[in-house]
Amino acid sequence: LFFSFFITLVVVVMISSISFALQTNKDKEHLAQRVDGLASLWTSVISPDDVERALLVKDPHDPAVERLQEQVDLINERNSSFFHSSILAPTLKENGEIYSTVISDSYDGLKSFSFYKSVDVHINAFKKSVIDQEVVSTKVYTDQYGTWVTAFAPIQDNKGKVVGVLLVDAEASYIKKSQIETILYLTVVFVITIIIVFFTLKYVLKKILNLFIN
Repeated sequence: LFFSFFITLVVVVMISSISFALQTNKDKEHLAQRVDGLASLWTSVISPDDVERALLVKDPHDPAVERLQEQVDLINERNSSFFHSSILAPTLKENGEIYSTVISDSYDGLKSFSFYKSVDVHINAFKKSVIDQEVVSTKVYTDQYGTWVTAFAPIQDNKGKVVGVLLVDAEASYIKKSQIETILYLTVVFVITIIIVFFTLKYVLKKILNLFIN
């Protein structure tokens, strides 16, 4: 009885662990695909001339800046509160700070036309996007503002020059919430399975012993 119960316990734990890992990876991949798709879509809408103008004038009341502000705000409004965006200068300061030209109003504590420091995974993806001139997304990471998956998409002029970078942030905190829900679900399934197996084995063993006794 004990050996059978132990084998069942091991199998259930293995299945639960695999299910948890697969669900977590699925959530992360889905979120990365969403930010990649949004970044690719909106770079076709944003005017590179407006981006160059915004970097030049640094005036939130300039018509080009106002158009860009409306567009980054729409990314948040038309998708969900989990998505935020900004338009970045295509270069970094020597200390690794990134310059944000226009930032959606959905961000807390960040302002347009300002520098901010981020984590290495964020900076590396930014650099790769500019150098390779393609959409690049990060893995899930955490900084002082929260937990994110970020996509960077280069904004190019008609000569192919990168004049800016569209950033799309997705709050990845819901993945942690999903992980907790999955753990609770698997725990309930695990407990119910163990109880059923235990009493089933106990009943079967009792029947077998009775047969030998008789």
